[in-house]
Amino acid sequence: MQARYLHETQDFDSRIRTTSCKGKYAASAKTDVILSISFYMLRILAFGLCALILSVPLNSFAISDLHIAVDSSLSIPFRKIIKDYAQRRLMIVTADFENSDLLSADLEKGHHAVVSIAHLGQKPELNGVPFASDKLYVCIAESSPIMGLIGKRNSLNTVLKIAKRHSAFIVPDPGNVMGKIINDVVLKLCAGRSVRVKNFENLGRAAIESGAFVILPGSIAIQHESAGLTRLFEVPQELYPEIWYSITILENEGINQSREFVKFLFLGEVNYSELGFYKGA
Repeated sequence: MQARYLHETQDFDSRIRTTSCKGKYAASAKTDVILSISFYMLRILAFGLCALILSVPLNSFAISDLHIAVDSSLSIPFRKIIKDYAQRRLMIVTADFENSDLLSADLEKGHHAVVSIAHLGQKPELNGVPFASDKLYVCIAESSPIMGLIGKRNSLNTVLKIAKRHSAFIVPDPGNVMGKIINDVVLKLCAGRSVRVKNFENLGRAAIESGAFVILPGSIAIQHESAGLTRLFEVPQELYPEIWYSITILENEGINQSREFVKFLFLGEVNYSELGFYKGA
């Protein structure tokens, strides 16, 4: 009887140990699964964070063939607002910040601001056709070496090709010969303020570096002005004290729908103290 009791006790202890081991193994396996899942989740988060960092340029915003010129401190949501605005209107807005240094230093290509607006639906043959508000606007500063690339004929088609090649939206002093092509660039300027720039090309460079001189007509600018888009409209005077100017957003009233695009204006020394509006010659 004692031997049988001892055998049953040992068998019971063995089953307890087996159950205990199984429980330990099960707990250990469960812990391994949790750790494994946590490890993979951390890897996914790490890859996602790296992808996010790599996808956000420091000086500009780019999605495939659509590049938006914005202030580097402008928040990503508002960059997306501008991107969607341009995309809905089949427009490409580019600012090549990386190559702007090279273009500014290259005498062959000329000192100019590397900014462009191109309508995807425009026809390639535009020679002799005045620029309309839905076409690629190009104008060359009178003092810019890029004038040498155009040739003596000042062919509009040649200008377009050069602008597309260099992604250049170049707006001159209003008195420039090529500037007379642009006849519907309307800016509302604050009375009593002046635009004083020692060098025309320096103004273009300042605009590129700061994302300034951008005017968005229509509801998008007015709707989001208080939310941070004003960064696109001002050059910080503490950074560029030699540039004095004030530009306000175009109002909805009187603006043709075909003219809803980003406008840039780089000016020489002009005094607007007596004028409420400026219209390109």
